[in-house]
Amino acid sequence: MPETVQNIDYLVKEAGLVLKTVRMPKVFTELNIGEVDFKTDAKLLPGRVESKDAIFTSNLFENDPYLTAFVNQNIYLFDPDNPLGVQFFVGLGFAQPVGLGWNVFGVYQLNLVDNLDGNIRKNNSKIEHVRSDLASYFKEKKHGFSKLLLEKRKTLTPQLHYRLFGGILEDMYSGIGGEVLFMPHDSRFATSLSAAYAKQRDFDGGLGLRDYDVITGHASLFWATPWYNYDAAVHVGRYLAKDVGATMEVRRTFDNGWSIGVWATLTDVPFDDFGEGSFDNGFYFQVPLGNQISGGVGSELRMGVRPIQRDGGARLEGYSGQLWWDTRRARSDVFLGSQ
Repeated sequence: MPETVQNIDYLVKEAGLVLKTVRMPKVFTELNIGEVDFKTDAKLLPGRVESKDAIFTSNLFENDPYLTAFVNQNIYLFDPDNPLGVQFFVGLGFAQPVGLGWNVFGVYQLNLVDNLDGNIRKNNSKIEHVRSDLASYFKEKKHGFSKLLLEKRKTLTPQLHYRLFGGILEDMYSGIGGEVLFMPHDSRFATSLSAAYAKQRDFDGGLGLRDYDVITGHASLFWATPWYNYDAAVHVGRYLAKDVGATMEVRRTFDNGWSIGVWATLTDVPFDDFGEGSFDNGFYFQVPLGNQISGGVGSELRMGVRPIQRDGGARLEGYSGQLWWDTRRARSDVFLGSQ
């Protein structure tokens, strides 16, 4: 670099968004390379628009396509007729940039073996069957897409980010929607708005759709607490069964990237109509997988456990207030914790 260059700016990108600028003094010679230290010399600045002559590194959301194969399982718990229902399947996942910031993500699954024939319990839910038919999806889907969507993520300003998506969103729903995240620089708080039009998929995992559709959306408030890497979020809005309420979520992330979280949701569905469990709640584990694709396109494998799957308080998986969680590794509090 020319001698006139005193500093080098590194734009930090995570989940397809420009989140931070890290300014470091230039290393002038090999002799003083050890004199530049991140903890003492780095300046953490807001993200900014990339210049056309910037040197880019590979990014899952905008550069090379990714392809992977995996083996995974679905687990259906607490059915009195079959308390531990398990389905093992192989999958093929891919991510393909298509230009102008848009990407195609897909996961195709082939069922290997299961013990779900014992799940013969009749669904007695008193509200719309938005999740309680989950066993039918597991049993009847021998192969098919669990995800096939077009998505775009972009940073509008250093504080404002968004994503748009449409296609097969998950095992049970197709639809279109978007999310906007407002995350001020150096703040432990952030907010987001997310909304989607979703239509229920056929049980067999094909491209067919059922009659039920819904407009769902949430306003979310996030807090990166200063204690032991605990993060908290509150989501308020309309759920898949057209009920209205709020979800409280708390997660702890460990130094190796693993995390564990709990959630509870209360809506205007009466406890008697909700059924067993009275309200939706549970916990989950999340394991980082680098740039692998397992069970869904992304960099993490998530497994959730709830007492029983009912219909009240059900959200689209991964489409309600998700951007803030996706960007955790590049948030200000994470960087400042290293300084």
